[in-house]
Amino acid sequence: MDEKTAVGKTLNRFESFFYGVGAFGRDIGGGSMLIFLVFFFTDVLGITPLAAGTLMMVIRIWDAVNDPLAALLIGRQRDAKPYRHYLNWWGLGQTIFLVLIFLVIPTKSYLIKLIWAYAVFFIYEWFSTGVIVSHMSLVSSMTRNPDERARTINMQSLFIGVASIVAVFADIFAGLFSSYSTGFTVIVAIMAVIGYGTLILSGVKCKQRIEAPQQDFSLRQIFGAILQNDAMLTVSVCVLFATMAGTFSAQNSFYFVRYVLGMPNMLPVIFIIVSVAGLLGNSIAPAIIKRLGKKMSLIVVQTFVALLQIVCFLTMSTDYMSEHVILIVSIITVATFFGTTIAVARDTMVTETVDYGQYKSGVRNEPLVYASFNFLRKLAPSLGGFLAGLVLTYTQYVPNAEVQPLLAKQGIAASMLIIPAVFNIFSVIAISFYKFTEDRYAEVVQELQEKQDDENSLGG
Repeated sequence: MDEKTAVGKTLNRFESFFYGVGAFGRDIGGGSMLIFLVFFFTDVLGITPLAAGTLMMVIRIWDAVNDPLAALLIGRQRDAKPYRHYLNWWGLGQTIFLVLIFLVIPTKSYLIKLIWAYAVFFIYEWFSTGVIVSHMSLVSSMTRNPDERARTINMQSLFIGVASIVAVFADIFAGLFSSYSTGFTVIVAIMAVIGYGTLILSGVKCKQRIEAPQQDFSLRQIFGAILQNDAMLTVSVCVLFATMAGTFSAQNSFYFVRYVLGMPNMLPVIFIIVSVAGLLGNSIAPAIIKRLGKKMSLIVVQTFVALLQIVCFLTMSTDYMSEHVILIVSIITVATFFGTTIAVARDTMVTETVDYGQYKSGVRNEPLVYASFNFLRKLAPSLGGFLAGLVLTYTQYVPNAEVQPLLAKQGIAASMLIIPAVFNIFSVIAISFYKFTEDRYAEVVQELQEKQDDENSLGG
């Protein structure tokens, strides 16, 4: 192991950059494009909102099995097959099946369409899990230095923002084709291939330096170690609610802009404005976190974002929101700008729980830790999709109708603003119980390094 790099401040900045490049490929293939999914299922493929929401929930039942299996496979072969192995091969599978998800098969049978959606989504999730867990595990094996990790996570957040902007153009360019559904499939295919290339590049440029101790634990011992990691469990609850807040807004943004604001042609423009705000937010995230610390940054910023959402919803009647587009978009843009700090602080805390888990139990298993967080990140949009489907169904939403009932517009506005605000508040309450401070983390890293040094000297 390169101990200087693992502990000191010598991680190449270009390596942090290329880790971020890989995050672009990871997200364009496993996140950004999926924000279109509920809308694609309901308004393009022709599946009912309730059926689409149910599909998202059933997929998460599969993930309850899929994520741990993938993590155990990757973790047990950590030394024999580095993380880039999975980025290369599982990334290929993710690319192929992402395209198939957004393929409209030539049939009028509703049942066949539904079976097709289930089949390709199930297989896609297996490959996507391997990619996400491998790439997220990579950052914890590159360095233990908190500043370097924060810098690398900030690069990750930056490129995820780029992926979000690029994803917006799928909707723009798809409209240039004679058939919207064909155009969307072609654009998704192009983006998926580009994303796959960035995953390969990231795997080549980023190096694993931190060795896992020689370990051969049973599944019971490994899951027992997870339960001992109280820092991880606390952050997990925070991640679940925070991700639900973000994805619930994202999933409903299509309906909100089209039907509540009444500006379907402005959808790409608004998305680009908001996404650019997220990118710019990366410039202030490190300063806020350094000033307040990760925990307090989460509490302050998420509370602020929740208040913005509540004020926006309560002060404007759904009937007249279309008359206050600039104000509403401005509020959402400001919330997104500061929301970047939430992602950077939260993801940095996640990396630290790997070291804390090793300190508490002696078990270091990055893939299983990240698989747990990955499951929560995927559970959140599925719960959101299911709830969104319920809201749309019971507020009498009519797919593809130019004018929606007032009740439907009120439900969409609540899904865009007030429900995410509630999830943000729950996330703040959860992270207030987090006790693994920056000072305590420094002590844990020092003790782990001393133990590793002792084992190396005995082995030598």
